[in-house]
Amino acid sequence: MSKKWQCTVCGLTEKGEVPPKTCSKCGVKSDRFIKIK
Repeated sequence: MSKKWQCTVCGLTEKGEVPPKTCSKCGVKSDRFIKIK
């Protein structure tokens, strides 16, 4: 089951085992993502 990650800057959500390297919407790095349910 893949995890969901949310960007704490713009709110974009992505699915995957790890957070994306950068946010495709606002460009921040992966350390600004949090895991959500």
